[in-house]
Amino acid sequence: MTDEYHVQIGDEDDPMLFLLLSVLRTSLGIKGEPRVELGRLTVTQRVQEQAQHLRQLVSIARHQVGDWGVLDEADAAKNEAALVAGNRLMSVYAIDEQKPHTAQDNALWIITEDTDMGRATTLLTPDDY
Repeated sequence: MTDEYHVQIGDEDDPMLFLLLSVLRTSLGIKGEPRVELGRLTVTQRVQEQAQHLRQLVSIARHQVGDWGVLDEADAAKNEAALVAGNRLMSVYAIDEQKPHTAQDNALWIITEDTDMGRATTLLTPDDY
């Protein structure tokens, strides 16, 4: 990832964020219990500009329960193995669901990984990588 401007939007231990994600999962019918430890949440400037806040939060809620978005079967299987091993996870969602996610300017990536500062989840676009 490049050193693009990142904004911290929360931490998994923040009770308000926990409540918000829980309410979103329930109200939107996102099935499953949280499976991903998110850690510190950050978002790049491009995502701030291109994706509405609600879209960002819904994508985080889906990622947290192991809904990997539009990943193919092989990449989804890699994520399932990474959950057990504690390795890097990646999900891909469309920023605008009316457009194909394959459009370079319409992909929202979420990456969760261990860093020097602990567990972190970043929302970014392919151009941020």
